[in-house]
Amino acid sequence: MKIERYFRNMRLGIAAAICLAPGALHAAGSVAWISPPDNSTFPVGTVVSPTGIANARGTVGGTGLDLALVLDSSGSMGTGVDTDGDGVNDTTRQELQQQAALALVNALPDFARISVTEFDTNAVLLQGLTPLDAGGRGTTAAAINSVDASGGTNLAAGVNTGRAELVANGAAGSAQRLLLISDGESSSTSATNAAAIAAAAGITVDTVGFPGTDAPTLSAIAAAGGGTFFDFSGNPGDIIAAFAGTGGGTPVGIDSIQITDPLGVTYNVGAGILGNFTAAGFGLALGNNVFSVLANFTDGTSATATLNLIGVGDLPQVPLPASGLLLLASLAGIGAMRRRNRG
Repeated sequence: MKIERYFRNMRLGIAAAICLAPGALHAAGSVAWISPPDNSTFPVGTVVSPTGIANARGTVGGTGLDLALVLDSSGSMGTGVDTDGDGVNDTTRQELQQQAALALVNALPDFARISVTEFDTNAVLLQGLTPLDAGGRGTTAAAINSVDASGGTNLAAGVNTGRAELVANGAAGSAQRLLLISDGESSSTSATNAAAIAAAAGITVDTVGFPGTDAPTLSAIAAAGGGTFFDFSGNPGDIIAAFAGTGGGTPVGIDSIQITDPLGVTYNVGAGILGNFTAAGFGLALGNNVFSVLANFTDGTSATATLNLIGVGDLPQVPLPASGLLLLASLAGIGAMRRRNRG
């Protein structure tokens, strides 16, 4: 598919640029199961779909995900965008950002928590870290849809505001991520410094470039933040599928994600823009049920992780179909008649 080719082509160009950016430190890739927690217990027969995160450039792990979503609300976001290549603008950068952010929210698991920051000349925290349960998804969508398009582009203010929320209210043991989306340029030095401060606090900073973006600036910010730069300036039509994780590809730096279920069945899965992936549904057997994941990275390295979920209780009884119940009733009746005849 087109989006899968996009992910693979980016690995050769953007990922290499990030690794070679001045001051960038290339961290080994990692993969971790995020939910449910290891050694959790469930009734036998419960169907589970474990989730995890892979990262080509840093450490992931913990028992949850805290994400600071930092959205560009500068005036240039009102510019039209041609997403299907027919030469006619069919949406705006602002609308495309909203659709992509909503696709990401819908793709993340319930245990994730998300904050929303908008930035133009200044930055404003629209929503603090909120669990993505039914109510949380609604309030997060409302915050995303409230982002306007006016003012300048202060990337550093956006990163600092998102970081401050994660530092103040991030959950202990959760993966801390900041995703910055922008179409413009700002003071590269101050924004890069802000990302480095976030990285020092254990926060991975990823950046996304929309049409009109200053690619070197966003690439440098991601490198300083230990994250990845995703450049959609030339292919805006692929943004939503990438954010939703439905394009069949994997993020920059990740070659493949392979899952083996407790029965030994192995299969590949795609991943969202944060490297988030979900295993296929599996009905738990009695006792230990071990899932494993292998993430292969484009630098030739790999990482693995295992997850054990424990099935408890008696095996569920399989109900007889109606015909089976009638047969038993008939046999019981025949037995009673024979006893009467013998008497």
